[in-house]
Amino acid sequence: MLEHKQALSGIDVSVTISRDVAAPQTQGADLSIRFGPGPWPEAGAMALCNDLLLPVASPGYLRSLPPGTGIGAMRLLHDRDPGAQWRDWMRAYGLGDSDAGSGLQFDSGDIVLRAAECGEGVALARLSMIRDSLQAGLLVAPFGDKALERPNSIWLVQNPGTATRGPVSRVADWLRRVLAEESLRPIPVTPLAIGGAWGYLGRNSGAD
Repeated sequence: MLEHKQALSGIDVSVTISRDVAAPQTQGADLSIRFGPGPWPEAGAMALCNDLLLPVASPGYLRSLPPGTGIGAMRLLHDRDPGAQWRDWMRAYGLGDSDAGSGLQFDSGDIVLRAAECGEGVALARLSMIRDSLQAGLLVAPFGDKALERPNSIWLVQNPGTATRGPVSRVADWLRRVLAEESLRPIPVTPLAIGGAWGYLGRNSGAD
């Protein structure tokens, strides 16, 4: 954290969150960070790093489950992010997707993660958004490091009118460096007993 403060010393950064995919200059911004597969048409768009989708839940929720509970018997939490869907993760691990739409639906990823932390079920989250919660123990990964990679899924889009300004260039360089380093860090997986089992991937209780 100290290194980050030093890198941005003397720069006031204002952050705005929006669902609208628009050029930063049309939103009065110097830089935009986008989550998605790209490529984005703007000349100033640059892929920063890959991301991983990882099932996570609160320790309390997992401990409340009977021994041998598989993903098919867990309450799934969903948001509107088209790049973070349970169907894709289930298919990647040979589980089919007939139960991929079951569970609770939420309007945003922030609410989904809050619901997961409160013990409402298991969420499929971007590692870039949950690393701190995993390290703090607020969330754990019930299936270990069984993640789904999303290549080139975090992008930096620059406003061509301000890209060469010193402070803007410094923030852009800092973002590129930090996210490049972040993508190389291992998944912080902490073993946790799930009703007596760890890393159980069966679709339903008692499945192989």
